[in-house]
Amino acid sequence: MKKLTQRQKTVLDIISKLISDRGYPPTLKELAKELGVSSQNSSVKHLTALAKKGFIVWEKNKARGIKLMNSYETPGIEESKISLPLVGAVTAGLPMLAEENN
Repeated sequence: MKKLTQRQKTVLDIISKLISDRGYPPTLKELAKELGVSSQNSSVKHLTALAKKGFIVWEKNKARGIKLMNSYETPGIEESKISLPLVGAVTAGLPMLAEENN
């Protein structure tokens, strides 16, 4: 992978932090606000560069279409390994025979 500029590293860190804190990526407007710029065009340029370098996958037609690649994982979140507690019991009884109704 290509090397990141300092600003691109900052953008990647912001995206990673927001995903870690909230569980979903920022919109262009939220990213621009975090970067301290008024134009969303700056966010678009950084996301395009990060996508070309292979650090993110960016679906431009989705509001929150930013996904971090494995080379830059979000600490504490693993998409493929989510554990949920099981609560409750499954009661099993005798099997019931199917009856044919004529």
